[in-house]
Amino acid sequence: LRLAAFLLTAGDVRLASAFPGYLHKCRSWKAGDSGYMMAAKLLDGAKGECRLDIAAAPADYLPGRTYTVVVRSLTPSYFKLHSSDGHCLGDAYSDDAASLFQSFEWNATGSSATLYALCGTGYTTIYAATPVDVGSSQSAQVTTKSSTSLSQAQRIEETPINIPITPSVRITNGSPIPSVGLREVDLGTQKDPKLAFKLDRHELTVSVRLKAQAWLGVGISTGNELSMSGSSQGSDMVVCSDGEVRRYWVTSHVIPPKGSLVPGAECTQANGNTLMTFRRYLEAESPSQRAITPGVAQRVIFAYGGDGETRLQNHHSRRGGLDIDFGTAAGSVKHPGLPAALILHMMLMTTAWGACLPLGAIVARMRNTMAEAPEGSWFHLHYRFQSVGWSLQILGFAAALWYTCRLQFDSLHTGVGLSVVILGTLQPLNAALRPHVSEPKSHGRMVFESLHRGSGWIAVVLGAVNVVLGILLIHERRFGAGAVGFAVALASCCMVPVVAFAVLGVLVPDNKVARFLLGTRTKAPTLPPPPHCSE
Repeated sequence: LRLAAFLLTAGDVRLASAFPGYLHKCRSWKAGDSGYMMAAKLLDGAKGECRLDIAAAPADYLPGRTYTVVVRSLTPSYFKLHSSDGHCLGDAYSDDAASLFQSFEWNATGSSATLYALCGTGYTTIYAATPVDVGSSQSAQVTTKSSTSLSQAQRIEETPINIPITPSVRITNGSPIPSVGLREVDLGTQKDPKLAFKLDRHELTVSVRLKAQAWLGVGISTGNELSMSGSSQGSDMVVCSDGEVRRYWVTSHVIPPKGSLVPGAECTQANGNTLMTFRRYLEAESPSQRAITPGVAQRVIFAYGGDGETRLQNHHSRRGGLDIDFGTAAGSVKHPGLPAALILHMMLMTTAWGACLPLGAIVARMRNTMAEAPEGSWFHLHYRFQSVGWSLQILGFAAALWYTCRLQFDSLHTGVGLSVVILGTLQPLNAALRPHVSEPKSHGRMVFESLHRGSGWIAVVLGAVNVVLGILLIHERRFGAGAVGFAVALASCCMVPVVAFAVLGVLVPDNKVARFLLGTRTKAPTLPPPPHCSE
């Protein structure tokens, strides 16, 4: 039956090698109508699989005028456009012609018209767009609209479509820029967005898809670090947020207060997915934009929110970037460098919770195992270690605030870290309020010792665990093998000697290291008594 259907439509199709390039007869397509080739019926593209946009308003709608009509799809497709005034447009059939949308130049010949479109992904899957009526009977302007189901899932602001008519071919550096077909680039891990682009000599069309319903941003950056500020030189960012696409010029690690709406762009946040599509000229049209230079690898950065975070906000873990040559789609992963504030935080906290504070707690435990130590020596050493560690962890917390610019607890490391800092900061306070030693011990003294010792050890253990969590977080946030290696080496230098000392104290309480630290003199060897001399 499928073969018979295909033969019956042979009058409409010249060859079976591609669709819809060889479809030379158009009609008023609607979902449910008989299809072409191996597609029995035309599927409904109302959910975004096939969609019509037109940059026209009835106020300036005139016969004989040329308008830009864009047919869009959620997946790379071939497109066909038909108008009730007799136009049948779209002849793309080559392998690299499949794209997420195609622009058509439509010359209006009547006072009104109805537009129809097809989006074909193969011989068996063809979608029909919802027809669009244009002319004097329509509303003030045609806007980008999502289907009812998408609108119920997520509010998408309707913004006017204003896609300019294609100008003459531009020349950069004196040489024509060749066209590049659809290319797809993975921006990182499976959780990260996927970027597709198409270069058409003077324009770059970009589509970014994210498997989460969240805000999404991509941009062109510069500098040595992979940062949203372009090492304070500025990044040209395009962001999909709350159903609209805006362009920002970013020079610092803060959310820019405003941006300019991108004409003709699309931001769809619905059903657990996000899709952003926009076009831009290769040339920078103002000092607050960065040019696209095919043939040269350029820094492309991205960031996105967590599922459900549809409005642009601060972020740390969900980001990354690549160096991409838009002339060839060749890309290499570029890991962000460690900011100075983060390096300082790592060094201070690792030294505090990986060395000083654990050593102070271990020394306090020795007071019962080193009976020959000078009176109060363990306390003075404990006080010194804890004072240095306490000061370092306060400075480390300040460095964390410097890095994040605000209190942000978006990971297990930050949550545990805050708990540890609170416990560690309170230790000197409860020590200052301790009751005096008496014989027998008072009830208050016993409560203090239990509280001080218990909370201290909890803080020390959690602090050491959080050092490891910090290393895992550096890896998760893709700072690169060098950053992870530095963190591991720093933690090893601090924690391995402390663990070895603790184990030695358990196995050999009266060891040379403990005696040296507490200032205990080495026991003189016991000599046997001299033998009695017989007369």
